[in-house]
Parts: sequence; C-alpha cells; structure tokens
Amino acid sequence: MKINRQLFLDAVRKASSAIKTRTTLPVLSHLLLTDKLSVTGTDIDLYVKASCECEGEIEPVCVPSYALLAALSYGTEMCEVTVKAERIRVSCGPSLTIATIPADEFPKWPDEKFVPFGVNPVDLAQCIESVAWAADTKSTRGPLYESVLVRLKTKDKAIVCAAMTGTVFGYIKKPAIVPDAEFMFLATCAPQVIEAMKGEGAEVSLSPSFLRVTSPEFSVCVKLVEGSWPNIKELLTQERTPIGKVDVEAITTQLKTIMAISNNESLTVKVDTDKSGMALDFRSKTNTLQHTLGSDYGKSSFCISAEKWRQVLEHTNGDTTLSVNHSSLKVDCGDFSGVIALIHNQ
Repeated sequence: MKINRQLFLDAVRKASSAIKTRTTLPVLSHLLLTDKLSVTGTDIDLYVKASCECEGEIEPVCVPSYALLAALSYGTEMCEVTVKAERIRVSCGPSLTIATIPADEFPKWPDEKFVPFGVNPVDLAQCIESVAWAADTKSTRGPLYESVLVRLKTKDKAIVCAAMTGTVFGYIKKPAIVPDAEFMFLATCAPQVIEAMKGEGAEVSLSPSFLRVTSPEFSVCVKLVEGSWPNIKELLTQERTPIGKVDVEAITTQLKTIMAISNNESLTVKVDTDKSGMALDFRSKTNTLQHTLGSDYGKSSFCISAEKWRQVLEHTNGDTTLSVNHSSLKVDCGDFSGVIALIHNQ
C-alpha cells in the first residue's frame, strides 16, 4: 500500500488521541489499521476513527501507536506500507519494521442501535466548546463534575450545554430547531467530539450507551455518563446585584498580569466597584497590583480567583455584563453565562 506520509501521520495522530498513557490491556496501546485506509484508537470509553486516501490495501492489523508515530515522523512525501508474518513495514525513506498483534483482538466499534437526531452538528459543537473548559477533568467528586451536559428541548427551541466544577459553572442556551434529547459525556472527550461535529457531512446519533458522530474522514463514538444534574435554572436565576457592562479586554489584561506576578501563590483578587470605577487589588508576599478600570458601575465588593475569572471571560465575545451576590459572580454575554464562586475569609 502506498500513501501520503503526512496524511497518514495526521490520521494516526487523531486516532492516537483516544489512547491513554497507561493501560493494563496491551491492545489499548495499539491502533487498528484496516482497508483503504482507516486508523482506529480506543480506550473503551472513547473510539476515534480517522481515514485517508491510499493506493492499494493492507490486511487488518494492530500496530503500537508510539512506534507508528515514530515511523511517520519524518521521511519522503510518499510512504509504502506492507504487512507480512505478524510484522508491518513502514518505508518513508528510512524503513521501520514493527511487531503487530491480530486485528481480532482489538475492541469492536460499538454496535448498539443508534438513532440519528436532527441537530446542526456545527451549532452543537460550538455550544459544547463554549462550556467544556468548565468541567474538572481530574475531579474525584464523581462523573457530574467531569462531564458536559447536552440538553435539547423541542418546546424551548434551544440547545443547552453546561459543565461545572465546585467553583465554576459554564452555560449556554442557543436558539435552534432540535428534537428532545439529553445526555452527558466526559469532558476529556470533548476535543474529539467537537472536531468530528465540525467535519464536512457530519451526522450525530445516539444509542442507550453512546454518542456517535460520523463523517467521511473522522468519526467518534463516546460512552455516555449516567447521572442527573442539579437545577440549572436555580443556579442562573439567583438574585444578584447588577454591576454593569464591562471592558472584557481590560479586565483580562489585568488578570493575566496578576497570574504572571503571583509566584504560584494565592490568585485571589479583591474587587470593589462603584460609580468611580472597578478597583482591582492583588497582594502576595512579594508583589502587589492595584488598578482601577472604567467608571459608573453598580456598588459591590468581593474576592474572586483571578484564574477562574479570566477563564470565564475568555469565552465571551461581545457585550458582557456582571452581577454579584453573596456567593457568586455571574458573567453574561449573549447566549453564554458563567458563574464563579466567590472567595470568603480573606
């Protein structure tokens, strides 16, 4: 089989994104190569398949991901691949022969009954991308804090996506004509899901256990997470004091400065707002920042994490307003909302 080396390498990198660094099953560190040419990687919870054009075919075989990446990392434009006697030979100028394992040992792509549902994949991808950052991918508090919620409501004519940790909540409600559906999946899988949804000709479907996104060159199948969310409406509609419209770029610049001078110490910043402006006050053992922005804000005083506030503001892209109560700061920008827990006892 002959194939463009860069296209092959791109497909291998995409499929390898499903592979975990550590695994107890050797086959899960391998990629499945099939037909003309499809490359699949999995960790059982996430399946990723990337395809590219080639000349000829090869017998299905499982190849260690790291070895295949090394073989394709440099060389000529075209690459020749042959499989013989439990070995695969990859020739791109230099040649590398790699031991393989039988293709039938590789986990099967989920074969549950999938039901397509009518949603614009790009719109859904954009909504997931707007909130996935808010999940805690290393949480020990349960799958709820590691996941992205997707809720489609025909009656509301909207896509709703949300994610949260114990201190940050990201939410978006985008107008759309959608069927009724609700599911959660691990936020660690969001990059692959988003990329597949943005692919040309992408189709989205659900089974009882998996979300599947298929397109001609890139497909993803991700295991759904069981569980139920708290009352989102209650989180968003708490009574808060309006602060007003803010200059996101100016605030973000100061928050980045605070993070740069913090010396890995506390990132807590004290904020006071009134008609004279927004005063930011950061103090560490070695550095201090005091700066006043804008004017004519509602009166408030609170302490907040500079890092988490910056993180939320970076996902706004238009007119942005703030409001606050005794426990949280709310950031609103069009369809997007972010809620950040305040820090007390400073």
